[in-house]
Amino acid sequence: MSHCAPACRLSLLTLATSALVGLSAWGWLKVIPASDRHAAPQRPVAVSENPAQSVAIPALAERAQPMYLLLTVEGLDYCPENDTSDALKADLVRQNFDNAAHLQHLLESIEPGGAQGKIQAGYVITTKLLSLFKPESDGQGWTFDAGGFACQLRLVEKLDRPVALYLSSTHFDTQGPLPQKLSQEAANLALFPDLKPATLSYFSYPIVPYTLQTDGAIAVNHYKRQALAHIHQMVQALAPEHRRKIVAIFLGGETHQFYQGFEDGMGEFAQPVVTDYSPASQQQFRAWLAQRYDSIDALNQAWGSALPSFDAIAAPAGNFRAQPQTPLLAHYDGYAQGSVPVHGWFWDASGTTEALRVYLDGQYIGPAQWGLNRLDVYRAVEDIATPAVGFRMNLPFDRLPAGRHMVSITHAQGAYECLMDERVIEVLRPAPAAGADAPLDFSDKHRVFTSMRDKPLRCPQRAKAGKRYYLDSPAWDMKVAFNPAARDWNLFRQAQVRAYMQQLYDWAVEMGYDASLLFSHQIVPELNSSWNENLFATQGSVAADTPWKPGFNLYGAGAWSPWTQDFLQRLAPQEGGYGIPEFHPQQWKDARSARAAIAHHYNAGAHFLSPYYFSIIPPQYLQDPTSNAVARMRLEAGNSADGSNVFYEAIREYARQ
Repeated sequence: MSHCAPACRLSLLTLATSALVGLSAWGWLKVIPASDRHAAPQRPVAVSENPAQSVAIPALAERAQPMYLLLTVEGLDYCPENDTSDALKADLVRQNFDNAAHLQHLLESIEPGGAQGKIQAGYVITTKLLSLFKPESDGQGWTFDAGGFACQLRLVEKLDRPVALYLSSTHFDTQGPLPQKLSQEAANLALFPDLKPATLSYFSYPIVPYTLQTDGAIAVNHYKRQALAHIHQMVQALAPEHRRKIVAIFLGGETHQFYQGFEDGMGEFAQPVVTDYSPASQQQFRAWLAQRYDSIDALNQAWGSALPSFDAIAAPAGNFRAQPQTPLLAHYDGYAQGSVPVHGWFWDASGTTEALRVYLDGQYIGPAQWGLNRLDVYRAVEDIATPAVGFRMNLPFDRLPAGRHMVSITHAQGAYECLMDERVIEVLRPAPAAGADAPLDFSDKHRVFTSMRDKPLRCPQRAKAGKRYYLDSPAWDMKVAFNPAARDWNLFRQAQVRAYMQQLYDWAVEMGYDASLLFSHQIVPELNSSWNENLFATQGSVAADTPWKPGFNLYGAGAWSPWTQDFLQRLAPQEGGYGIPEFHPQQWKDARSARAAIAHHYNAGAHFLSPYYFSIIPPQYLQDPTSNAVARMRLEAGNSADGSNVFYEAIREYARQ
């Protein structure tokens, strides 16, 4: 880390999605006029509204409790008791940097006179659990070092403002001697198929893929639990009037599976490499399958296999693209679960398009989900007014016969329907008599499929006007194969993520943490139309049936969009029942967007939004906003990058109501 990189350091320690979402192009951006191309259909999901419709700012509804704007602030941990091996921290300590005074000044500039009214300004204290340990004097163990967290807790005593505690225990908790030690031991890690301990990176910052195994005896889990217990004791030692200021606790951080190419590989479908193939995880997978299927005969019937026992099962880790002789049951890629993502982007300047329709072999399947995040398109095309132009349908192919099939997508408005594009996919299976243990049959299986070009669609020229779009996936003549073992592997990996979140929650409740304050701090990949959500496997960890309250990060179009509305309806949270631990609309073309997003979340019952991010570091240490994707999101009046100044003013406006 360079001496002048505090903003980058903060972001990488406290979130994994801001820059990910901010840079979520994945693939080459293609902008093609409607007149130059035809299109293919998209997967069936009702469209809540046309993203091109004008932004309306709703009036604030009546609600019993305030909504909190809990600012993520760089510099809160810079104090004498904390580790001063970092050059910037050492500089600030020598200058008697007073984080409490600077934070108070910032909060007063946002909401003068203290927290009051419908929307109240506060802040987030971020603490990395594993980094709170130091080696014992004899070098034989580790001791919890309370100094750094005690420094931050003093903010709670000094400031009469609402505060959230972010107890981070994720792959970004890599600084300090204990994380470095833990990262060298395979038992602490989620492993890729080569079973070698791996250290990944995110914009040059090292990350460690810690295990999602829930065994408390594993060293990394042991120390996380110890840190949670010590922190609870320190919080309980606060006077009651100070403890009451704590309005939320973010538990765990972004808990998910890992994949190679962590920085920019979130859209990899063809040859993804994922976790966790460790011996413990493989054994857990076999036990999970035994519970799911009851008997090996039932599994063999479901898989079309002839396995002698559950002990004979290995998680799929091969790929026919790299090794054509890979047996079907060993094949794993982003399509092997039995669906093809039909995704791209669509912009209608008139705002009159009602649906994007997906067809398979000429038969209507349903509407694509529309309004997903495509910040890359928003940045690249000046006259596209919103990043909510992504569309997607996960089109099932698991029951299709082998051979070529046509996928088509249209845009529809009233009685008019126009073809956008269409692509051929080729479904592969083993030879009919071979069974699922055999390699795939690549012999030509020509099918006479139906193109929508042969359909009598009503598409006058006026119905095409003002439409811009591109179909990114599937690629033409893309080969796909359904492997039931890969489908179950993905479901199991989702279960691992949820089980680990459950373990953290159970530990916290057993220790005495207030369960009503416990929120997840999750990433929701489905927000981005081009991402492979199975790389992360978080689908079950932000849901209506979790004991913890749903907390999930929103950037770009996700700040408020048709997708966000649909997601909240599925979560069905009560007032105060959800929160946004990281929040930045990243929109500047319409100043109303940020204000509308804040108002909509207030009316939807959000307990808090945590705007990302502010800084109390002296200006001479700050990076130029144009220098990297994280600095672009620094919230201040003079930073127009990513609409940060627009969002800054919206925060001030609502905090003063």
